[in-house]
Amino acid sequence: MAMVRIKIVFNMKEFPKTFIETDVKTEEIKEVLCAFVQGQAGEGVDESKANILDIYTIDIILELSDDSFRIVSDTGNKGLTCGIVMQTMKVLDVIDIRPLS
Repeated sequence: MAMVRIKIVFNMKEFPKTFIETDVKTEEIKEVLCAFVQGQAGEGVDESKANILDIYTIDIILELSDDSFRIVSDTGNKGLTCGIVMQTMKVLDVIDIRPLS
């Protein structure tokens, strides 16, 4: 199955160490992240307790066959995940974007 992936490593304490690993073209990252955030908007409130970490890792997988997202995250809460993704979208021009390792 064809898919693309964006892995966000978001450093809460040392923001300059935040980075993305991805196989998405740089100019298309914001579009994929925006589609993810829009899809989360209709899912309602997540009452799960957020994990308190210095570094969060959010792995967003987009299945190209049906445009569905799969998320692997250590945030513990969908709202926190979405907030980190939105913050990442705002700073794409200053964070390091690397190929998937």
